[in-house]
Parts: sequence; C-alpha cells; structure tokens
Amino acid sequence: MVEDVTGPCAAARYYAYAGLAPYAILLQQAKPKKYSELYGRLKAFPDLSSVKPAKEIDLNFAALYALLRMGEELLPSGFTLEKPRNELINEAKLKYRISDETIRESRAYADSIVKRLVRYAAKDGYVKTSGYLRYTPGKKPGSWKPTPPAYTEAYEPHWRTLRPFLLGSADQFKPLPEVPYSTEKDSKFFSLTKEVYDTVKVLTKEQMHIANFWDCNPFFLNQKGHISFGTKKISPGGHWIGITGLACQQKKLSFEETVRWHALVGITMADAFISCWDEIQK
Repeated sequence: MVEDVTGPCAAARYYAYAGLAPYAILLQQAKPKKYSELYGRLKAFPDLSSVKPAKEIDLNFAALYALLRMGEELLPSGFTLEKPRNELINEAKLKYRISDETIRESRAYADSIVKRLVRYAAKDGYVKTSGYLRYTPGKKPGSWKPTPPAYTEAYEPHWRTLRPFLLGSADQFKPLPEVPYSTEKDSKFFSLTKEVYDTVKVLTKEQMHIANFWDCNPFFLNQKGHISFGTKKISPGGHWIGITGLACQQKKLSFEETVRWHALVGITMADAFISCWDEIQK
C-alpha cells in the first residue's frame, strides 16, 4: 500500500478481495461453524463449489498462499510479494515439514480459487472509473475546491459506481447530511470550523499522534521555501485492517477466526466507502 501510494478507497477494495481468498478456502474445505456461505450472499460472487483439490492439501498454507497471490494479482507493485511467497513455501518445507506433493496440490488449489476471485474483482467497475470524466468543482459557496499547497484533484469521485459486496445499492444506508455551509458567526458550520482551526494551533503530542495515525492520505507534500516535493506516508491506508490484526492478536483468536474477521472487516469497510461516496456526490 505504501509503495503504490494507495488511498483509503482503493485500500478498502484490495483488502476486501485479498481477505476473501483465504476465507473461501477455509469455508470450502473446513466449513467452520461461524463461516457464512459467500455464493448467493455477496453480489455476483462466483460459485466455487466445482474448484476442488485433486489430493490432500494443507489448509493453513493454502490460505496464506492465496492471500499473497491475490496481492500479487491485484496490486500495481504486487510483484514485490514474490519474495514473501517463496519464503512461505520454504518455511512450509523446512519448518513445518510439509511434503513437496502437498505443497504442489495446495498451490494448485489456491491458484484456482485466486484465478476466479481475480475475475470477480475485475468486473466490479473499478477499471471503468479511470475512463470517466474528472470531477469539476462546483461554483456555489461551500462547494469543494482544490486547496493549496498541492491543489490536488478530487479523490475517486466515481467510487459510488462500484459494485457493493453486501449492499443492495450504494444508497441503501445514508449517513447524516452535512452541516450546511455558512459564514455567519452564529451558525453551526462556523462554530465547527473555528473549533478545528483553534484546536490545530495548539495540538498536544498525543493529538498529533492520533491525527497521524488516522491520516489516510498516502502522499504528503513537503514545502521548503519555493521547493515542493512529495513523500510517501509511512503508515499505509487501511488502518481498520491493522486494528483488526491487533485485536485478533490480543484476543488470541484461532487462525480460522483471524481469517474470518479480516474478511468481514474488509468487505464491510469496502461497502462503507461506496455508501459514503454516494451521499457525498449527491
């Protein structure tokens, strides 16, 4: 995510599809009690019942392998995951003594699942968004406009057009409307704006840490005199997945439950962005 300067919307999409791969493998092969069927529940999700391993496989290895393969296929810098994938294979052989035949069968099965999920992802409408017209800022007072110092264009203005996972439509759940724009000093908008302005001027170290943690802007513009240059953020977009991982570790969840929660949080956040962007655009 850091390498590709991935914003929060795209991060949500990548994490969601990546998380579905190990979930689908465990669901099909182990059928854990808390797992729900994906086919018929997620929109347009493919029927994977015909994808079966020819021989015995190692479920944990297949699930982790599929996770890395999804990243390789979906992310622009996915090729960088080849090294950890090979390390996973070596670890399976040397540390866990999984036979070469089992590893081959596990990889073949996982690759079959990944192939179908990549095709599923390719049809969600994301590719089409790059061909749509760019967002034109409105002229009314309070309309969004590019701001200094970078004057960056609107971020993912067509995100609401993507296919949701669980939502019936992008507008199924509507967030509360924004506070109406106003320059009147006794207005709610002015009060909220001034609160932010005053707070930013006297931030504590703790508040700075909190702000930097939740900052999902992957690209930071530095200004030194008349020179401007960008740097990639250390913390990648998609903090919800990081928090999910920490929670799973603290609760000492099983491998199956850890996979389940990452998949659930992944698709939930992906749908949340589609829903929010739909309302923002209106």
